[in-house]
Amino acid sequence: QTDGIAAYYEICDVKKAGGERFWDDLSQTPYLVKGNQWFTYDDEQSIGAKVDWVIQNGYGGAFTWTLDEDDFKGEFCGGEKFPLHSLIAKKLGGSAPPSS
Repeated sequence: QTDGIAAYYEICDVKKAGGERFWDDLSQTPYLVKGNQWFTYDDEQSIGAKVDWVIQNGYGGAFTWTLDEDDFKGEFCGGEKFPLHSLIAKKLGGSAPPSS
């Protein structure tokens, strides 16, 4: 809803509307192209790779910038609330964000 910024749930909407997902092996991140729009973002695959790196390098945890950029309602990206944050919690052995 802000120019220049797209939340994960907005990315999922663009993808459903015909955006094409690509993968960059070097950065281990996806990018999405739809018409003249180009988005870089994190998804479950890239978040998983980042959390694996955290674990492999012996760090004590990870953080994200904000919860509200995830699919907090579970309505856009496959049905699970907070899919990105839940994945981080599962991989690190913590608890997922509250469902309400």
